[in-house]
Amino acid sequence: PGLAALLDDDGLLSASRMAAVVGLMKGLGSCDVEAQSAVLVALCRAVVATNQVGSAFVDAGGVMALKPWLQAMVERTRVLGLHSGDVREEDQALQLQSLRLLQALPMTADCMRNTLIGRVVAQL
Repeated sequence: PGLAALLDDDGLLSASRMAAVVGLMKGLGSCDVEAQSAVLVALCRAVVATNQVGSAFVDAGGVMALKPWLQAMVERTRVLGLHSGDVREEDQALQLQSLRLLQALPMTADCMRNTLIGRVVAQL
């Protein structure tokens, strides 16, 4: 299902839908910036609304699903030979959305170690 099918009546993602959200994330290509942005915005809204969503996202493997998106951003910047100030506007917005989400998530040290997400974030 698409993102719209996963939203509840209030337009939020619920904790019970996180496995489906992670599945959706894995199915999106790393170049579909518009779809990635929509997912990240919805996730950020839901995580801010309730901590259960953040925990469910982490438990469902959401951090690992987010990692390839971040790696693709790093790679696009590298391939284009851009400096951080020259990154495309849509990639900058996606980076900020990703960082906001990561900041809001209740990640344990084990999650950070197992996913190595910190190494990817440091490359942004």
